[in-house]
Amino acid sequence: MLKVLLSLRHRTLVPVLNVTKENSHFDFEGSPFYVCREKQAWDAAPGSLRRAAISSFGYSGTNAHLVIEEYLPPAGHPAPFRGNTNFIVPLSARTPEQLRQKARDLLSFIRPPQPTVPAKSVDLASIAYTLQIGREAMEERLGFVVSSVDELAEKLTRYLNGEKNIDGTCQGRPDREHDHVTAMVQDDDIQEAIGRWITGQKFSTLLEWWTRGLNFDWNKLYTDVKPQRMSLPTYPFARERYWIPLTCASRPAGTGSEEEVDLQSIEDIIAKLEDDAISPDQAVRELKVLV
Repeated sequence: MLKVLLSLRHRTLVPVLNVTKENSHFDFEGSPFYVCREKQAWDAAPGSLRRAAISSFGYSGTNAHLVIEEYLPPAGHPAPFRGNTNFIVPLSARTPEQLRQKARDLLSFIRPPQPTVPAKSVDLASIAYTLQIGREAMEERLGFVVSSVDELAEKLTRYLNGEKNIDGTCQGRPDREHDHVTAMVQDDDIQEAIGRWITGQKFSTLLEWWTRGLNFDWNKLYTDVKPQRMSLPTYPFARERYWIPLTCASRPAGTGSEEEVDLQSIEDIIAKLEDDAISPDQAVRELKVLV
């Protein structure tokens, strides 16, 4: 499936590996199908979309067939926003470290670090709308009120440099011990207050309450014609390993020796098992020694 998705994205057909002779039970000559033996452009008829089928046949008799069709974004409408309109750009993550990484990723997206790479032509409204509607609000929250991509890049840079009290910037997290902020959303007076903040474009106030845990309908910030969602950096998962570390262990008690022996890592045992260098029974014995 990943191969198909990449082929659709690049509009390119790639060679089928390890095929020296076609299946003689299928009449390729009398059909529109063929085995792709070399890289070539994946063209589609005018008005048509690229499609691909994937089949999976299990030993148990379970068969799956999937048809994938390419996605073409709709033609864009002129954004009904003035050039000096402010936008809320929210970021959130599970941990403070991942929140900083999200800020780095967004900064690299709008301002690539390589000088040889031309700056992306990005729409601030689409960035803000995608982060508001297309991302889950997590515990650690950070947000910026900005009116341009340059201002967003500046504030991201200042935040990553450790600056505090940046204008139009709020950071916080919901209070887990008290759910009063969440309950406020159900209050009619608060709903009226949120409406007044939106009408008066008091985005800093909205952002401050959002960082405290007040979730509201972001769509209310826009008219019937909304910005288009776009592809942005995905969540930066923490790079944590859960393999048993390579350590030394003492011999079992009662052997009369406190000498330490080096133990192989689980990866080494698995590698030997895959190379048929050890038997499954031997691999189990070695794994028992490790754990």
